[in-house]
Amino acid sequence: MKEYGNSLLGKHYDLYFEWLENRIYCTELVWKLSEKFTGIRIGELKTLKEFDLSS
Repeated sequence: MKEYGNSLLGKHYDLYFEWLENRIYCTELVWKLSEKFTGIRIGELKTLKEFDLSS
């Protein structure tokens, strides 16, 4: 897990939450680590446009 996490060091922050390998955001990192090393998916994956951001 540490090795995988270290492989992501230096990647740019993903301002658009695109779930790509060349950029990453904080929640994406936690989700990917959990799924990859425990098999547990934390919540359901959704695209940003699926959320109500009106308030």
